[in-house]
Amino acid sequence: MGGLKVDPAIERWGSMRETSARHFKVTRTAARNGLIWGLVVPLALYELSIVEFNKRAEASGQPRKYPSIFN
Repeated sequence: MGGLKVDPAIERWGSMRETSARHFKVTRTAARNGLIWGLVVPLALYELSIVEFNKRAEASGQPRKYPSIFN
């Protein structure tokens, strides 16, 4: 029986995946991406959903139920 054929590129990739938390450094790019995906996108989605809920409430004659971030 033959042994398993080892691909060095796959081994490097696996090693990188296993130790990425240990070697992570906060850079401007990482901080910017963290702020964008951690704050801006969720707040924008929240605001869009609140605007839609309030439009539907006003169209049906009910008062606005949900507060907006910007009001």
